[in-house]
Amino acid sequence: MYGVLRDDVAGRLRRIGTRNQQLAKFPVAAVGHLWHGYPLLPVDDGERSPPPRRVPREVWARLRGDNVQHAALLTPAEARNLKKGKMA
Repeated sequence: MYGVLRDDVAGRLRRIGTRNQQLAKFPVAAVGHLWHGYPLLPVDDGERSPPPRRVPREVWARLRGDNVQHAALLTPAEARNLKKGKMA
């Protein structure tokens, strides 16, 4: 599972993690362990080349709301920027 968090005031994607990432991955937790996400994208902090981070196509489609069964969490421009490793 993947997720984003919006700023309450401006509606922009909130920056999380030590490198200001905006997309988090929530892996399946083992039984008896707390479940939490790991900051994932973007990784372009201007200091070094971003390492490749693969997010499946179907995840991007769900985040954009391409399917009527899922609410759009990202605008097309936000998704494009995150896929490039840039801030949304």
